Amino acid sequence: MKRLIYSVLLLGATTLAAINFATAQKGINPYSNLTPAKVDQAMTQVAADDAAGNMKGIHPRAIDDFSSNFRNVTNERWYKISSGFTADFFSDGVQHIIYYTPKGKWCGSLARYHEEKLPFEIRKMVKQTYYDDAIVYVQEVETVDTGSSPVYFINLEGAKTIKLIRVADGDMSVINEFERR
Repeated sequence: MKRLIYSVLLLGATTLAAINFATAQKGINPYSNLTPAKVDQAMTQVAADDAAGNMKGIHPRAIDDFSSNFRNVTNERWYKISSGFTADFFSDGVQHIIYYTPKGKWCGSLARYHEEKLPFEIRKMVKQTYYDDAIVYVQEVETVDTGSSPVYFINLEGAKTIKLIRVADGDMSVINEFERR
């Protein structure tokens, strides 16, 4: 939401500057009565309209499930997709995407983050095998099928290779490996 507001503000300021420059040649400034308070009021209205429109068509069961499982989240964005709905938000440096069926039932979650957010046991398992490689990025996936055991997809970069590994239920396997040139 903040990115949207800042983007609109930046676009508005750029547009106003361009119009002001173009009309300055004529000595006419149609925005001379525009004050920061008026711009702030307009942006607040845009944000409120976006938040209200953000929930249109989302199944109430999905909203209820999200509200009960993510109580302190206030910056979520909802999307209608072909297979149902998603809600995404950032919390403590982690991007979360929650997936729901068209009937509003939870069907999966994805969390994206960097090494420092990886659970200690998983990080230890990876570093014992790939001690020279850097953990660049982690995707943690939970679905109805995985139950309470998340699956981790971890991007590793070494001096000679780039790897994507999968860690699930104590097992680790290489999904892809690429040689650096």
